[in-house]
Parts: sequence; C-alpha cells; structure tokens
Amino acid sequence: MIYVLFLLFICTFLAYKSTNKQYAEINKQDNGFAKGTGSLSTIAFVFLLLILVCFSGLRTFGNDTTTYISTFEDRIPNSLSAIKTIDWTIGSNPLFVVYQIILRSVFSANGYMFVFVSALITITSMVVFMRKKSYNFGFTIFIFIAFGVYMFTFAAIKQSLATAIAIWAVPLFLKKKIIRAILLILIALLIHPYVIILFAFFFLHKNIWDRRAVIIIAITIIFGFAFTTIVESALNLTSLIGEEYSISSFEGNGINIFRILVYWVTPILSFVYRKEIREKNDKFLNICVNLSFVSACFVILALLGAATPLGRMANYLDIFTCIALPAVIHCDFNEAMGKKYLTFFAYAGFFVFYLSYYHKFMPDFFGNLFTDYYNHVSIMEIFR
Repeated sequence: MIYVLFLLFICTFLAYKSTNKQYAEINKQDNGFAKGTGSLSTIAFVFLLLILVCFSGLRTFGNDTTTYISTFEDRIPNSLSAIKTIDWTIGSNPLFVVYQIILRSVFSANGYMFVFVSALITITSMVVFMRKKSYNFGFTIFIFIAFGVYMFTFAAIKQSLATAIAIWAVPLFLKKKIIRAILLILIALLIHPYVIILFAFFFLHKNIWDRRAVIIIAITIIFGFAFTTIVESALNLTSLIGEEYSISSFEGNGINIFRILVYWVTPILSFVYRKEIREKNDKFLNICVNLSFVSACFVILALLGAATPLGRMANYLDIFTCIALPAVIHCDFNEAMGKKYLTFFAYAGFFVFYLSYYHKFMPDFFGNLFTDYYNHVSIMEIFR
C-alpha cells in the first residue's frame, strides 16, 4: 500500500521544511516554541495540511467511515429547526448533532462533504497546535502518523473533533485564562464526554515523576487487582451519561503488547532524563510528559482485556506524546551521539509499528502496494 508509505515520508519531509530550525527555542511569552517563518516554510506547511486533510477527508471507507456517512445522509434532519428538539444530555453528544444539522441544512446533505469538513477542522487544529508547540515538528508529524493518532481521526470523527477543540485549553491554562480553558473543555464535552480526561492537565503541570506519578501508578495497580468490580461500576457510570458498553467489551485478549511497548517509550525516557526536564521548568513540557505517562497507564489497563474503551481513553492524550517524545530526546543535550541513536531507534520503532498497524487490517499489505484501502474519491465528489 504505497499510498500510506508515501503519506508518512512526504509529510515528514514537508514538516521539516516548514520550520527554520530542527529544534526551536522556547518562546516564554507564548508557553510554546518558535515556528518557521518565510515563504518556503509557509508553502511547505500549506502542502502538508493539504495532503493530510485530503487523504483523510476524501476517504469513503475505513473503520466507521461508512457508518458516519450513512448516518449523516439518512438520519440527520435537514432543517435548522430540528436543533430545538435534540437531546441535550451529555451522553447524546448534542453539539456533534448540532454540527451535523448545520452542515446538512446550510451546506449539503452529501456525506462525503461531512467527512471532508470534519477532517479539515480536526486535522488543521491538531497540526497547527503541534507546529506551534513542538521542539521538532518533522519528528512530531512522523510520530503523529506512525503512532496512529492521525489514523484515529478516521475511526472516530466525533472523538477526534472534541479532542481537536479541547487541546487548545492547555495554552489558555498556561496563560492563566482558567475560565476560558474550562469552558473550552466543557464545549468539547458536549461533542464527546470522554474528552473529560483532558482535565488531568490542570493537576499535572508542576513537575514530572513526582508524587503524582506515584499516585497514578498506585491507581493503576489497584485497578488491576480490582478490575472486575471497577469495570462494573464504570459501566453503571457510563450508562448515566448515555454511553452503553456491555461487560463483553471488557473481556478478551486485551491490547497488543507491541503497542504497550511503543506507549512506554516516552515515559521511560522522561524518567531517565527527568533531571534535565525539571531544569527546563517548562510547564507545557511537563503537561505533555505527564499526559503521555497517563495514556501509557491506560494501555497497561487495556492489557487486562478492556482494549476498546480503555485504549480509546489513551487516544485522547496521544497528541501530547507526539510532542513530548522529540522534546524528551532533545533534553539529552550533553550527549549528541546518544541523541542521534535515540532518534534513530525512535524513527525505526514507530515505522515498524506503522507497518504492523496496516498489516493487521490488510494481511496482504506487502502484496498489494497499489491498493487504495480507503477508496478515495475526487474532490469534486464532495460538491455533488
């Protein structure tokens, strides 16, 4: 499947070209990092966005894409007045329904248009966020695609849309605009309630690998020993917000062990270089590292059998891993050779993970390099 290989490498190249420095300097006033300037970096960034948005937005197949399209075309009302009658309970994802009603009523009932606009909003928000905040944007985009964060936006449109909105609460929080940050997450909650996990950053910005990490590890261990009891309580809680899971959702073989290893790369390296990270005293970096640690704990719990619901909880935090890992490796500033080796092995490991991701869905992946798994349409189809 040459298309997904092309996607990974060309987007990584464009991401490197869209920044002037491999490692940008800290911008203290913005709690972020300097982005590239100049016409070349702007052009590269625009092409990067076009490729990512079009590859996602012009698909007609893959994961729940067909379900989203058929629901939009057959079940969403074609009148703005329908907004008055929707169910506003949090588990009904009311703002996501409002969003679909507006698209269908004002623009088009074409399901392809819905997928494209959703991809445009979600991916643009995420990529701009990463460019603004990443130490090494090229490396971050490579992880974004190879780690499956980009592909998750194919599988879960409303969850990804909620995440794309909620992540901007982090810079608001760091600028001490607390009320705005809370309101933004609350808005995202009305798109999908599980984005509430992002409230964790309010408590995880001061330091890394401190007593909070011990508490998270303790909770993970307790959850592991009391798995069945806690799952039953969780099912009762989710039913209150309109999300229905059966106990069978929490049974089975659990998550792939390779995925667990990939998730734990960032937490382990952050522990090794915790002294250097602490010396930076960068709250945004602390948040990214801590949230990557939380997501790694979720996949450990998913190993017990709850791969779908608990694995999905980790997905809400994956974008912070994309930013954290290049920053953590960069903290090894006293060992240039060690930094190069770590970067090389990170690239290699995530690339193998990327290939295994597609091989899981397409056992004949290497035998059908020119097969378009996502069955893309032309851009004109979204205007029909």
